[in-house]
Amino acid sequence: MSVFEHAMPLNIRLLKSKVSKPAINGTLIAILAVMVANVAVCYAENHVLTIAGLIEAQKSNIALWFLNLMPFSFAVWGQYVSNIVAQEADTMIIDHTHELWDKTRELRKQVKMESQIDQLTGLPNRDHFKQLLRAIINRSRQDKTNFTVMVLSINTIQEVNDILGYNQGDELIKHTGDILKKNLPDSISLSRISGSEFAAIIPYQKQSNYIQGIRDEIFKVLAQPFAVDNLTLILKTSMGIATYPQDGSNPETLLRHAYIASFVSRKTEVPFTIYSPNIDVKQFSDLHQIAELVNAMDKNEFFLQYQPKLEADGVVREVEVLVRWMHPDHGMIPPDKFIPIIEKNNMTKELLQWVMSHALHQIAHWKAQGIDLAVAINLSALDLLDSSLPETIAIILKETGVDSSHLKLEITETTIMTDHERAMNVLKKISDMKIQTSIDDFGTGYSSLAYLSLLPAIEVKIDRSFVMDMIDNKHNSVIVKAIIDLAHNLSMKAVAEGVETQEVMDSLKELGCDYQQGYYISRPLDASALIEWLQNRDK
Repeated sequence: MSVFEHAMPLNIRLLKSKVSKPAINGTLIAILAVMVANVAVCYAENHVLTIAGLIEAQKSNIALWFLNLMPFSFAVWGQYVSNIVAQEADTMIIDHTHELWDKTRELRKQVKMESQIDQLTGLPNRDHFKQLLRAIINRSRQDKTNFTVMVLSINTIQEVNDILGYNQGDELIKHTGDILKKNLPDSISLSRISGSEFAAIIPYQKQSNYIQGIRDEIFKVLAQPFAVDNLTLILKTSMGIATYPQDGSNPETLLRHAYIASFVSRKTEVPFTIYSPNIDVKQFSDLHQIAELVNAMDKNEFFLQYQPKLEADGVVREVEVLVRWMHPDHGMIPPDKFIPIIEKNNMTKELLQWVMSHALHQIAHWKAQGIDLAVAINLSALDLLDSSLPETIAIILKETGVDSSHLKLEITETTIMTDHERAMNVLKKISDMKIQTSIDDFGTGYSSLAYLSLLPAIEVKIDRSFVMDMIDNKHNSVIVKAIIDLAHNLSMKAVAEGVETQEVMDSLKELGCDYQQGYYISRPLDASALIEWLQNRDK
């Protein structure tokens, strides 16, 4: 039996095995009809039934011969037709299986391709760049040749975002990508590796001045004035250069050293810096941590923890995702230490993609084990102002096979105020994807009542500062009750963070709070510890 026949649905295989039954039944009826006809002729001629009479009837009655043959002919014809039908069904299933496999392969190829393309510039993204870098290292190791990695940072981007808005910032990034694609030789592999950084791999060339020529060409084309919103801008850039193998023998080290050189270039206000091990990273603020953060993302030093959200009926159906950094030398580094550095250096998109991809893969793994949980992931202001965020989320959802109903995004009130119109457009697209949003740290911002009714959110999270001492502080207790009532009046759910005692838990339940979250219920746990906690809680 062929692999396609093994792949056939059971009902088709049954059809194929049973399709000849009508022909068999027809044959049996034909035999019975012949017997009856022979008996009738014998009795009509001899008025008695004998073997000799039956034989004589066959010899003397030619019509009986045709009568005997015709049913058998129809039975044979029926069997032939049945076989043809079965073969056609078989062929259709095989063709359909081929088609499904082809479509599956194309879909996988499309998802993989989309996950490796930066949506804004159409250039390969960081993941694709690292794969290509690894392949070129392997080839250069065999050929005993060197090559150069160049990181170009657009220093103007923060200024444009702050003054003109993030839409114009996107135009600036797209313009830079278009200029570089148009003017760099085809032999150079160009990628956008973070919010305001591009990277290029320049292959080995015998001419010693080749790198210098490429470098000068980049500065020349980017020095041309760029018009945005009736303003003429001159791009400010900084470049870092690292060379294989002297500056690193693996993708992570090479890219980190090029980052360091680029950062030094920006701090010293020189056009470019060639990496040297003699660079004293301590003299540059945040430089050492930035280099380590880049390395941490590449080496998966980040990991996720999950904190349960307890519903009013006592069931946990959702967990909040929290990112942690386990430094190989300094141990656990809290988020409030490294998140501001990531935001300051436009690395939030890369971190969010890492967090979302790992969290949704975990959801898919739990689903396969029969554990149905949703996740809530926090967005920063830069994340919410990224116009390509909906497309990025769609790619990750498709790649992991997780339904959008299992993802919730948490935003703070202040993130919306950075660029209200842009943020609302992004939130509208996310809402159209059937992804729920939650307003985090509610009550601490200044836009609560002004924008609450306009946001496509389904819940508000009461800030822990009001919840933790609500028993002793009656003012906070009144605020908590007011927020719960406000949420319910707007057909939203209320979540209380910072639940650390049974007394607070009971008080929130009396006030009608829909969800509770805090150390009294559970601290953030890694994936395996969370499942163990859920199982012990069920017992």
